Amino acid sequence: MQSFYNTFIEKLKKQYPSAPVVKEHLLNCVSPFTIEIPASAFSKMETAVKTIYQWSRENLPLDKPEIAKVKIKNESVLMAYDFHLDEENNPRLIEINTNASGFLVTDLIQKSHGIQTKALELLRESFFKEWHLFSNSSTPPSYTAIVDENIDMQKMKFEFFMYHDLMNNWGWNTKVLDVKNLKINQKDKLIDPGHIEIDFIYNRLTDFYLKKFSLLKQAYEQQTSCFSPNPKEYSILAYKKNLCLLYEDSKISADNLLQQILIPSELLDARKDAWENKKTLFFKPIESYGGGGSYRGKSITKKKFSELENYIVQEYIPPQTWKDPINQDQWKFDIRAYVYQDQIQLLGGRIYKGQVTNFQNPLGGFCLVHTK
Repeated sequence: MQSFYNTFIEKLKKQYPSAPVVKEHLLNCVSPFTIEIPASAFSKMETAVKTIYQWSRENLPLDKPEIAKVKIKNESVLMAYDFHLDEENNPRLIEINTNASGFLVTDLIQKSHGIQTKALELLRESFFKEWHLFSNSSTPPSYTAIVDENIDMQKMKFEFFMYHDLMNNWGWNTKVLDVKNLKINQKDKLIDPGHIEIDFIYNRLTDFYLKKFSLLKQAYEQQTSCFSPNPKEYSILAYKKNLCLLYEDSKISADNLLQQILIPSELLDARKDAWENKKTLFFKPIESYGGGGSYRGKSITKKKFSELENYIVQEYIPPQTWKDPINQDQWKFDIRAYVYQDQIQLLGGRIYKGQVTNFQNPLGGFCLVHTK
């Protein structure tokens, strides 16, 4: 294990010299463990991603906010489809996420295990394609900002600077900027503290509809900067109400694979027996990320249940477990597929203890997934 972390840190410092390295922090978000899954499971994930992407282009939700109705030409880099494996090793789609973290960390984990992939090439292609779709230009944006709030407090702060180094190596002039330091000029163009106009926003904000950030919302609606990921793609892929719509559509579809992969999901308001059957259910806010506000039914109290608003309810599909052969510790894990449009660019895992993937345990975090 020590040799893995030494290798990871050595590669991190070499490939991403701007990334702040704190070994103690890495122990909670980078795991030396390897999860094996059947190749057939990965094949089913690929098919499901293609099917769901196509569905999302044809079945736009009607109740999305005005910001998500803005007609833009680009889509979203770094979407993530998260799966559990059921008892038969079939992938079951837990949720779809936008602004997903861990891609560069997972790629570096693979390299630390001696595995070479084309993941970074695919990632580069997706960023360039986003810019081309937005601007119709074949030259890089003049200035790119990697944006989030309270960056110094982010668990994955070091990955922001990994992206900084990677994108600068592409020839993109890139900076990591806290959203509070952005302003907007008279042309509705976002500018940095030095008043330099920003062409491309790599958006890591978890305020998916930019409700708290009026200046960014204005620039997005006026399309003066390219936002990726963006509110439109969140509304048609990652918004959790879509899981209910997709599941309903799958029940009348001839696509048996999609029916196998989707988890029964419906709005809590429509599930009249939710309290009586709570032990078999999982409750999630319609707009959430990172497991925030989610509850396993068997542990929810009557008082908390009565307070739930704007939730979906899913059949509980427990994560598979993996035993550390050395220490005999039991770990839970899920599988994360990083996706652009309908293509899986990289597959990784998240290994953890407790109810959600909160990366609180040493040796837990992002891990290698190997197909067999």
